[in-house]
Amino acid sequence: MPHIPMKRVYIVDSIDRQDQILHELQKLELLHVDKAQIDGFSPQAERFSDEERRVRDLLSRAQKALEQLAPWITEIVEAPAVQPLPTSSEALNAVEEEMALLNEKIKELVDKHSELQRRKTAWDELKSRNWWPSDPRVHEQLEHTESLLRELAEAYRTRLPALVLACENRLLRIQAAAQCVYTRYAFVLSGWMPGSELERLRSLLQAQFPGVLLLESRLPWPRREIPVSLQNPKWAQPYELFLSSLQVSVYGSADPTVWLGIFFPIFLALMIGDLGYGLVLVLLAVWARTGLPGVKKQGALRRMVESPRGRSVTVISSHVGVLAMLFGMAFGKFFGIIMPWPHFDRMEHLEAYLVFVVTLGAAHLVLGFLLGAFSAARWGEQRVLVEKLGMIALLVGLVLVAKSFYDILPKELHTPGIILAGLGLLALLGAKGFFATLEVFKLIANVLSYGRIMALGLVSMVLAKVANDTGGLIEDVIVGILIALLLHIINFALIGLKSLHSARLHYVEFFSKFYQPGGRRYEPFGLRRHLSLKSA
Repeated sequence: MPHIPMKRVYIVDSIDRQDQILHELQKLELLHVDKAQIDGFSPQAERFSDEERRVRDLLSRAQKALEQLAPWITEIVEAPAVQPLPTSSEALNAVEEEMALLNEKIKELVDKHSELQRRKTAWDELKSRNWWPSDPRVHEQLEHTESLLRELAEAYRTRLPALVLACENRLLRIQAAAQCVYTRYAFVLSGWMPGSELERLRSLLQAQFPGVLLLESRLPWPRREIPVSLQNPKWAQPYELFLSSLQVSVYGSADPTVWLGIFFPIFLALMIGDLGYGLVLVLLAVWARTGLPGVKKQGALRRMVESPRGRSVTVISSHVGVLAMLFGMAFGKFFGIIMPWPHFDRMEHLEAYLVFVVTLGAAHLVLGFLLGAFSAARWGEQRVLVEKLGMIALLVGLVLVAKSFYDILPKELHTPGIILAGLGLLALLGAKGFFATLEVFKLIANVLSYGRIMALGLVSMVLAKVANDTGGLIEDVIVGILIALLLHIINFALIGLKSLHSARLHYVEFFSKFYQPGGRRYEPFGLRRHLSLKSA
């Protein structure tokens, strides 16, 4: 799927309404704020330096108070609605003074608590050795101090989180304002947003701020400056996980997410190729999706599974599991046991299976070149287009030559294959020069690399058979079952290694044919709604 079409927009209004407009834009979370570029004007970040310093100081005090009171807060309550900082200087002065006094009070109580705790520990040690009875006054003073800290924590458990979030959001508005350009009475804010949302944003702003201007830029912009937001169907969105470790692709280039969602589970399921292992994978995915019944609520496993990455992995695992079951039925394997229905035996038909996976790999590479060609044609990159089409012709020609030579395809295709490969090589020489000849060897190596699908699938099949045979050789039935189970668990765990190989076929062989890193991620200007005690 293509990237979401983006529009460069300018918002123009009077300076006295700037903060209200920025706050409204934060709530809408549509605009990726960028530095305004207008001839004769430049952003004036220095005009906000004093305000930024003041808000950062207040944020630091609020965070410090919250962190010091954390041991006595039973549950941190974030404000249900994020409130802005007061705008008047007098109200802000009052908040600053309140935080200064609160920090002093907390420091005094925490220091006193630490000292009393040390004295209590010393008295308890003397008492344990029967050297001296403990001093009841220390215990009483310690309990009283803890009571004061709990009361203070209870009083501020909502107020402090709300203040931290308000400061963080005010800093975001200050940083956005520093990107604007200014005349004596007006400001100009610039940024990127999805084109489909343009009219909605204009209506919302004009309804709340009559007279505000929202202008669309008609100038061409370098693709690397346009932020990128992916547009994928719901079933394919979990596969965006594979792109999170890569640089963002350039705007307008091919997005591989859907193709990842098709080919990654197919490759991995072929490597598993067992009905039983696929069934276990599906059951584990269902168990994770239903909330991990039987696992404690605050465990690390639950936190991992409930994270966005964990949910994506769960969905991908269910896709792989279902396909592994289907391939397992086709190969007639259930935990390494041969099933009685008609099936394709990979060991008996090694050559045919190798031809199948290599052909699948060649089709995968052709798809990559096609994606690169479509992108080049869209943006008028003639040399790249010739190169990609030449690679397609070369690859298809080589496949035809090889298959006709081994009588897999009719002999009549041998000559057309040579002609097609020759035309492809000529196109590459024209696009890349003499070094294009090296692409032939690289291309052959890429195609043969897909042979790992067959190799890892056979290894898994052999290990499953070894597990069953080893368990059957042991006279003690229970011990035999346990050993077979252990070997099957090890074989199942190797799915993680196989997933790396499936990912590698995409990262190295597939992406190199079309993926263009170097873009910018679409990060709309918005509100922070959850605490981040490590904020600057």
